[in-house]
Amino acid sequence: MYGMCGPESAIQSQRPDGVTIGHCCYHSANQPCHDCQQPGGQSTSIIGTVLDSSGQPLADVTVNSTGASRSATTAADGSFLIEMSSGGTHWLTFEIGGHIPVRRSADVPEGQHQNMGVIHMATADPLVTTITPDGGTAVDSTGDVELQFPAGALSTATDFRLTVIPSSREIPGPLNSGENIQYPIAYTNCVIFDPGDVALAQPVTMRIRNRWGFPAGYKLPTAFYDTSANKWVPDGLFLTVSADGTMLEKQLTSLGAPGASQQRARSARTSAAADAPSVIGIHDGNASASTSASHDDQK
Repeated sequence: MYGMCGPESAIQSQRPDGVTIGHCCYHSANQPCHDCQQPGGQSTSIIGTVLDSSGQPLADVTVNSTGASRSATTAADGSFLIEMSSGGTHWLTFEIGGHIPVRRSADVPEGQHQNMGVIHMATADPLVTTITPDGGTAVDSTGDVELQFPAGALSTATDFRLTVIPSSREIPGPLNSGENIQYPIAYTNCVIFDPGDVALAQPVTMRIRNRWGFPAGYKLPTAFYDTSANKWVPDGLFLTVSADGTMLEKQLTSLGAPGASQQRARSARTSAAADAPSVIGIHDGNASASTSASHDDQK
């Protein structure tokens, strides 16, 4: 945990648990006392805590930012402090083996500490499926998600891991629906494909179990997260509920899109709120699906 290790400064910041850190320095369970004071002025830094999906602290998470003086590592209690070279809006990347990387932004005034609160990271699915040029089906460990590869779709045998993100708080990047009114902030499902840069000679079919009970023929718009732009990008396509109502299906000609990260996330978003949210119609020429601007969690 953070604590005082020098004279208390006039500038302080508090973590979510109420522990106050001073501007002078900080320490953690696994790190020596570190001087936060920059020569000739006050430090500019970002603090926070990284937890897994169950709320347990994640130690040894690497925290990076292009605006940072150097990278940081979370302590045993998940806490971190990363020094920034200047104030402003900074994007931070959180990475650790066995978990899905996430990116979050923080606004920090020059010469001050900014507490970005709690960051959650999802555990990568343990199941890996090998798909050969003869075709096959990759699945996640719950059986809720499938990628069906026809014969000839792959040129070499490839190991695939499909991870279903448990809720919107662990998705790779924050939702940015305000930039595109057709795709508001409503969130239903997110799946990570790893690897996501495999060339496909033929389309593959993604199938997600319809645990929400959407009716047959219902269409849900999809998007991918582009780390180069730090935003979700609608791909103009839809997941469609199968005729028997059991699965959401979509054909993919690639597992990603130009400019996006190697691991791709596709998020299906729709309305499931009962509190009379603002609704926008999404039309593809054949049918319409409604999306909600107020629903922001998995059902």
